Amino acid sequence: MEMRELLQKTVEQGKWINIRETGGSWLVTLDLKGGRKQQVVVTTFEEGGRQYGRLKSRIAPAAALSSQRPTMALRMNTGLTHGSLCIDGEDLVIQETLMLAETTPNHLLASLQYIGETADRFEKTMAGGQDLR
Repeated sequence: MEMRELLQKTVEQGKWINIRETGGSWLVTLDLKGGRKQQVVVTTFEEGGRQYGRLKSRIAPAAALSSQRPTMALRMNTGLTHGSLCIDGEDLVIQETLMLAETTPNHLLASLQYIGETADRFEKTMAGGQDLR
């Protein structure tokens, strides 16, 4: 199934999602608890003859990772249900890569929700000046 079709079926299941296509990628806005919103960028790529989708959500500027925070962020990767924390350009992000042939709308919905909620939680933690624990 192609990403566009997966996203359309996902929207049908999760009424809290708004999707906008932007030049070969999709900007997914999730409505979260407390009236907050989180954006997840969805892109596709091919490697080894297989199609993949990548979900990515910004947490904070990478420059905010000072002192022990980079080490803590790497340690936190082992406890994440979906995806991983990484530096993308100037940003700390959480991202997940999915093999499209094996992804269902339910799987995509769960991944989008997890990536968005986790990015929002970590973003609030970073903004509050607290450790990433």
